[in-house]
Amino acid sequence: MKKIISFALIAILAAGFVFAAENISRQEAMRIALSDAGVSEKDASFVRSHLDWEDGRDVYDVEFYVNENEYDYEIDALTGEILSMDRDAEYWAPGRNEVVLTEQDAVDIALEDAGLKDVTGYRCYLDRDDGRFRYEVSFASDTRNYEYTIDAENGRILDVDIERVRKVSAEDIGQERAIEIVLERVKGASADDVRIKSDWDDGRIVYEGEVYYGKYEYEFEIDGRNGRVIDWERDRIGR
Repeated sequence: MKKIISFALIAILAAGFVFAAENISRQEAMRIALSDAGVSEKDASFVRSHLDWEDGRDVYDVEFYVNENEYDYEIDALTGEILSMDRDAEYWAPGRNEVVLTEQDAVDIALEDAGLKDVTGYRCYLDRDDGRFRYEVSFASDTRNYEYTIDAENGRILDVDIERVRKVSAEDIGQERAIEIVLERVKGASADDVRIKSDWDDGRIVYEGEVYYGKYEYEFEIDGRNGRVIDWERDRIGR
């Protein structure tokens, strides 16, 4: 029996080691961030580079400075994919300035920085902060959402925020089927007893709501792709 337990423990530890080894290293995450920023390691001053847990997965938070810009990256520790990037111009001095650039100038600057030639739609408006005029530009590609802040006088990029777009599943069982799944669990109740709504969660449709029947309140959450009950709670509301 002791030998069996020992072998089982070794197997568990080995499995855990293999799982951990699947993550890229911290140094590799730093190299990915530097490569995306287009700078060399000798020109960057790193402030932070550590492993964190976010949305059920390991993520590297990488932060560094280059000249007067601060870069913040979130990188998937398993795949090395860049999940988000934010770049701030840290040391620009507020003060009076003039609107020299047009909206199209600001959009062109943002698209060039993003490496995109054109987008189907964008949003651009002139704003004023700390006495300075700047353009707020936002647009999207198939895989990323982009938000830029650009100095309206000299075209300097003051802030960049890039977020990965989660793939959205087109599968949907429909609200009627979701109600049927609920009623299968609450015997005797009818569709009139069900309060339900749909929502998006991590690229999938989810049906959630409540059922009031008899002396109980039921709260539920159902995966809209396959009808799986994600969450189910029952509370007594009467005697």
